[in-house]
Amino acid sequence: MNSIEKAAAFLISIGSEAASEILKNMDDDTVVAITKEMSRIEQLSPEEKEEIIGDFMVDFNRIKNISYGGESFVRKTLVSSMGEEKAESIYNRIKTVSPEEGFSFLKNVSSDVLHNLVQNENSGTIALVFSNISSSQAGAVLQMLEPDKAKEVALRLARMRKVSPEAAMQVASALKKRYDALTSADVLHDHPGGVDKLADILNHLDERTEQQIMSHFEKEQPDTARKIAERIYSFESVLDLTNYEVRILIDNLDSDELLSIALKGAGDDIRVKFLRNVSNNRATDIITEMERMGPVRMSDITKARREVVDIMRALDDAGTIVIKKNREKYIE
Repeated sequence: MNSIEKAAAFLISIGSEAASEILKNMDDDTVVAITKEMSRIEQLSPEEKEEIIGDFMVDFNRIKNISYGGESFVRKTLVSSMGEEKAESIYNRIKTVSPEEGFSFLKNVSSDVLHNLVQNENSGTIALVFSNISSSQAGAVLQMLEPDKAKEVALRLARMRKVSPEAAMQVASALKKRYDALTSADVLHDHPGGVDKLADILNHLDERTEQQIMSHFEKEQPDTARKIAERIYSFESVLDLTNYEVRILIDNLDSDELLSIALKGAGDDIRVKFLRNVSNNRATDIITEMERMGPVRMSDITKARREVVDIMRALDDAGTIVIKKNREKYIE
């Protein structure tokens, strides 16, 4: 933490009354810098407070309650330290947010959700969004756009000049509202009405009904269809196959390299399930290949496993193997 960050955390920890007395003795620029940082700190844990306060006072270990910062704390502290009028002036200055900060909520948003947010926007707006997120995110979403729109967005991005912070913040604000609406609905995977729940319901339906529903999603919402399929047919589903079915699956895989990548980081039970159904020499070759390739990106492992699952699902649809599901009873 730099000196401004430490000062902000310290003032939050000691409460608004004591903080206001300290702020009274600072110049305006310092007040702005510190209070702007204070507004970014939502809360401090007891451990964080002890570490910060330890630089300023002795025997602070007895204080264990969480201290909250945020905008309300900043406003109250400013008013208490310098009066309503001056406090409002400084507060307005610290409330000015840069476009980068405005789009920061997209930092950890998946490409699927980001595509959902921007797909109906005009090319200029999408280009503006792309200019304020990571290149990897922008690249992933660009590939998901319609070809003609993707070309137009790329062209707009190449021609883009400096955009006013006000215009950028209007776009960021609109996207944030839409994102909040999406995440408060059923977009998040752990929502009771989300994809996980739907997949679980489909898992208990008869085959015909499941296929009808999945067919609808594949036509209308392919991204959602893929997410549902990933939950119904997972890489771990191989554990429910018979040894004979595993051998059929292996025979239909493109290469041992694909299987080697898919088995990277997999549990021992899954590795054994595959390796016990190939010859000893082939099992040795697969293990050697896994060791030879060294660390593998998680995205590559996920892609390989998805290919295996797709083949497994195709074999299940053809009746060549049977992926056991909760709705069905089986007799060995």
